[in-house]
Amino acid sequence: MDDIIKLKYENITIPTISTNDNKINKQQKYLKYYNTNTTTDDVKYNIHSMIKHKPNIQKDEKIKIHNTNNTLPSVTGIFCTYDTSKVLESYEGNKIICPVGFSIEIEDVFFGRRVNDNKKCIKDENGNDYPENWITVSEEEKCELKPLDKVKKLCDDNRSCYIKPSTIIYGTPCSERSLYMDVTYHCKPKEIQEPKFEIIMFADKVKKDSVYENAISEFAQYADAYNYGFSLEDQNIIKTRSIYYMKLYYILEHLMDAMKNQSYDWLFWVDGDVVLTNPNIQLKAFIPPDDKDDIHLVIANDENGLNAGIFLIRVHPWSIDFMMKAYTYAFYHSEASLFYYDQSSMFHVLQNMEEDSHYIIVPQNWFNSYCCDVKFVGNIIEGDFLVHLAGIISKDDFAKSIRETIYNDESWFSKTNSEMRKEALKYYNLPKDEQIKL
Repeated sequence: MDDIIKLKYENITIPTISTNDNKINKQQKYLKYYNTNTTTDDVKYNIHSMIKHKPNIQKDEKIKIHNTNNTLPSVTGIFCTYDTSKVLESYEGNKIICPVGFSIEIEDVFFGRRVNDNKKCIKDENGNDYPENWITVSEEEKCELKPLDKVKKLCDDNRSCYIKPSTIIYGTPCSERSLYMDVTYHCKPKEIQEPKFEIIMFADKVKKDSVYENAISEFAQYADAYNYGFSLEDQNIIKTRSIYYMKLYYILEHLMDAMKNQSYDWLFWVDGDVVLTNPNIQLKAFIPPDDKDDIHLVIANDENGLNAGIFLIRVHPWSIDFMMKAYTYAFYHSEASLFYYDQSSMFHVLQNMEEDSHYIIVPQNWFNSYCCDVKFVGNIIEGDFLVHLAGIISKDDFAKSIRETIYNDESWFSKTNSEMRKEALKYYNLPKDEQIKL
C-alpha cells in the first residue's frame, strides 16, 4: 500500500493541454494538484492506483428495449394553446415521448386553426364552449403558421420533449381564435450514448495540506481517470451576498455553457470538505435509468433536510429554471428562513415547485456519507463513494485520519461500480411513496 499512502504520483497521467486558450488556462491552474515533485502530509491519494477496473454498467440495466431495427409509425399529437391567464413559465407543456432506444424526429408542424374545423379545441380551460366565431375560419382567412424548424430544434434527437403551443413562442397566426398545434413525428432508432459528466468545485482560498487541497487533488485525478470534465472555480464574483451562493451561480453558468455547446449531459457538484473514499464507483452508477429521463436532480437528505453539498444535475432547461429560482429566491422571499443560504433556497424552491417527478432524494450513503457519529443514518460504511465532513470543526485533522485509515485497508474501496449501479436501479424502481421524501 505504500504507493497509495505516499504522495509520489508516480503513475498519474498529467492531463493533455488543449489547444483551446480557455482550456489551457484552466488546465494549467489544475496542474499544481498533480505535482510530482513535492510531498506534503504523506497521505494524499494516488487515485489512479486505487481504481481496479472500469466496467461498462449498461449490462446491468434491466430496461426493456424495443426492437431498434425499425422506425416506428408516425404519430400526430394535437395540443390546444395554453391558458393565457397563466404565466408561460408556469406551464410545463405537452409531452411527446419515444420508447427507450428511440428518439424523436419531427415531420410536420401546423399552428393555428384550419378551415371548417369545429372539432378541435372548442372549449376553454374551464370547460366552457368557445363562441362560434372563435372556432370558425373561412376560406378567405389564413390562420396558420408552420414553425417546423423551431419544433425540430426543440425535440429532434431527444427521447422526449415538451410542446408549448403559444403565440409568445411561435407567433400569432390569427387573432381572436382558439388555436392549436398539430405535431407529426416518428420515433427512430437511436444508440444509447455514454453520458458525459463535468465535476465542479469551488474554493477561493486553498490552504496547503488542507482537506480542500486534498479533495481538489482527488477529484481532479478522478475526473482524469474517467475522462470527465473538471472545473475548479475560485472567484467570489458577487461580494454583496453570502459566498455560499457562488455554488448556484457557477452551476447556472456551467449549465448554460453545457446547453449551448452540448458538451456535457450531467454536472456533478461536490463541496471541498470531502474525502474520495472509493474511486472505483463511477458517476454514471448514480444517474436515473433511461426510462426515467424526467428526473433531472439527484440529491440526498440529512438529519437537517436537503443537503446540497454533493449532487448531480442534468443539463436541461428544467435545471436552468430551478437554479435561477434558487439563486434569486432570497430577493423575493425576504421573510423566508434561509439558515443554510443556497441549500435552504434550493429546498424552498423544490417544495414550492411541486415537481417531484423531476427530482429524487436518494440514500445519503450513495455520495454524501457523513462522519463520524454512528447515530447518523448516513454515517460512512465500507465501500461508500465519499465522506462529507459537513459540520466537522477540525476538518483537516479528520480528513487526514480518514485517509490514513482507509488507505491502509483495501476493503474500504472494495465495493464495485456494478454493485453500486444495481443498488441504484433497485431504488429508482421503487414506488414513489417508498422512496425518501424531501
